[in-house]
Amino acid sequence: MRIASAEGGGGLARMPVGSQDDLEAVIASRFHARRVEALRPLITAEMVEEHWRSPLGPHSDGLQRVLNYLGLFGIDGKLITEHDGEAWFVCRVVGFPALRAERVAGPLDSEAQALHEVFRRRLLDVFGVRFP
Repeated sequence: MRIASAEGGGGLARMPVGSQDDLEAVIASRFHARRVEALRPLITAEMVEEHWRSPLGPHSDGLQRVLNYLGLFGIDGKLITEHDGEAWFVCRVVGFPALRAERVAGPLDSEAQALHEVFRRRLLDVFGVRFP
């Protein structure tokens, strides 16, 4: 398959794809790599502290950009919060449509703590950055 190249003057370039699904995977991979590269410098201890203080917002522009990007990912494997009537938990959704949710953290004292734990884990999973 040949597609227009963004590099080298706009000529045609051979892409290692054999189907539309392969092409979409190549494009998605490049998109995500560029977004991670653009957003990673925005992720600071101050941003994480801002999220800790107010996980539901309002948020600064940089934090909102990071949260918007994290919201783009599919449901399978997504982290969610759960309240069992007494405590809060962080769970990972398994399957799509969701078949079940496995608890991965908790019990936590508040919804805010659970939301912030989701945020911290997503920063590690997607951006490879860890904050206490």
